[in-house]
Amino acid sequence: MVWAEGHEVKNGRYIIQNVLGRGGFGITYKALDTVHNELVALKTPDEYLRHDPDYQKYVDRFIKESKRLQRLTKLAHPHIVKFGEFFQDKDTYCLVMEYVQGKNFFEIIREKGRLPEQEAVKYIKQIASALIAIHRAGLVHRDAHPGNIILRGDNAVLIDFGIAKELVPTTVSSTGEAGNRGFAPYEQMMKGSRKKNADVYCLAATLYYLVTGKRPTSSLARKIDNSNLIKPRKLVLEVSKDLNQAILRGMELEAENRPQSVEKWMHLLEVQKLRKKEIIPWVRLGLLLTAYAFIGVIFSLASIHYLVWIIILAWAWALALVWAWAGHWSEAWPLAWGLVWVWAFILVLALLFSFAGVGTFAGAGIFVWVGALAWAYVSEELIEYFDRLNTFLLLAITSLLGLGLGRLLGFAYKAIFNS
Repeated sequence: MVWAEGHEVKNGRYIIQNVLGRGGFGITYKALDTVHNELVALKTPDEYLRHDPDYQKYVDRFIKESKRLQRLTKLAHPHIVKFGEFFQDKDTYCLVMEYVQGKNFFEIIREKGRLPEQEAVKYIKQIASALIAIHRAGLVHRDAHPGNIILRGDNAVLIDFGIAKELVPTTVSSTGEAGNRGFAPYEQMMKGSRKKNADVYCLAATLYYLVTGKRPTSSLARKIDNSNLIKPRKLVLEVSKDLNQAILRGMELEAENRPQSVEKWMHLLEVQKLRKKEIIPWVRLGLLLTAYAFIGVIFSLASIHYLVWIIILAWAWALALVWAWAGHWSEAWPLAWGLVWVWAFILVLALLFSFAGVGTFAGAGIFVWVGALAWAYVSEELIEYFDRLNTFLLLAITSLLGLGLGRLLGFAYKAIFNS
């Protein structure tokens, strides 16, 4: 049975306060250590599963791994929960752990939304260092999902280990703790893998969640139903290409295709391009300026009415606004490409009209088509360097300068050759 509040364990040494969590086989309690007058976490097998045919196997594994986990305390790692004594209270085995005060990353993301890339990577690197130490001690965590990472101050702390996770109770329909769905590789959930690359998948999936605010597609769904894993960069445009690639490599569906150790996966994070916000992609902005200058020349030579110019300027600013403030790629992508295809259709019509001698339509078609390609090409890169407001200003001002420059060149051409 689940211990109620006030239940005394080990002759009153520990007093139960409440249940912190419950997994497939175990229960974790918050308890008061009456000797040291401090809160601790107490992990025990789930008594409700006592009649499960594999219950004793689990208990044996619980005993074995609990004793091994106690060795981690000697590491005094700042990002690993500390373990205390392991004892038997009547017929229940108990492992004492440090109680880590703070919120887990499921709670943090629910309250604040996704994290900036730099901040998320910082916390993941902290947990990666913890997993490396765990692996060197001959253990695999197998449960490094956001619910088992507590933020204490500015430090991420890895808590509850997935002890005996390969022994799935036959009396319950569980694939592990609910929080783990979407974060564990399928070979762990189906076969109980105890390899280090299982932790690589879980850590990469956790990083996916931190930078997107969305749970990744379950590995089981990807394996059994051929469901697709949406790339982080398609959910959030601000995710850099390098980080996007590192996450996808860590979340390779088949174990042999992903990095075989946390160290190797961490190398992918370390080699990310260091992007500085003061760096401006002059070449790409120059291409955009040139494209709009070309458009300006065409419209100037075609003697376009000033109202058309006003429409052109409005489109330039509107496009900049759309791309700069499109916070999620999942929203920006269909909008942007919808505009591109509409403009492509307009271009075809413009070309048809141009054969009939209607230059205005041809110029309009060229404007919208080249403009669409230029915006799609440049803004995706800019968003990695600047916030949305600065991106908007850069793109809008560049387009205006290009159109103005083209207009002046057109006037100069007519002044020279028509004189």
